[in-house]
Amino acid sequence: MQVWAYIVSQFKRPHGALGHVAGIIMANRDSNKQRNAWTVELLDIQPDDNVLEFGCGPGLALLKCTQQIKNGRLVAIDHSPIMLQQAKSRLQTLGVNSDRVEFIEGGIERLQGFLTSFDKIYTINVIQFLDDKPKALKSLYDALSPNGVLAITYMPRNRNASTEDAVRMSTELMAVMTKVGFQTVRTSTLSLSPVPAICVTGCHP
Repeated sequence: MQVWAYIVSQFKRPHGALGHVAGIIMANRDSNKQRNAWTVELLDIQPDDNVLEFGCGPGLALLKCTQQIKNGRLVAIDHSPIMLQQAKSRLQTLGVNSDRVEFIEGGIERLQGFLTSFDKIYTINVIQFLDDKPKALKSLYDALSPNGVLAITYMPRNRNASTEDAVRMSTELMAVMTKVGFQTVRTSTLSLSPVPAICVTGCHP
């Protein structure tokens, strides 16, 4: 159990040699690639949008964002220096100047430091690691511009993960997001193996 818990902790906050391995796994797993691309597509990012990814991991979604954002701002937050470095390296390897993305090390507390708000915010397979979801969702809500959109994607990766796990998370998120103040809260589903991914979106009025 202790070994399994340590492995899981690497996906929550990659660190050390195993943290590098966790990042490589996340970057190359097909389901990760699909749900990252799908999440960005759901956001319908426009050229002038200011966009934030909370928990960017190895940066799978950032490339697609850089292809869509021309005059806007793109910010990536992650509390793992290893993930930030892997994300930067990924963009550079693919021919994208990493200066196009503002990389910030830290957690949800870093949202309080921005002087401007965001049109789109997304987070992918991070929500399950946040201990105080209402507080985190309120921080994300406050970081959005009026009419801004938050997208939270989750694919269960626990042992014996099931569709019911995804449904349970979507139900919880919809309730909390509505309570925080989001409007037009809805869930989309992406069929993946062995379980689907869900994306709960909400608009800041």
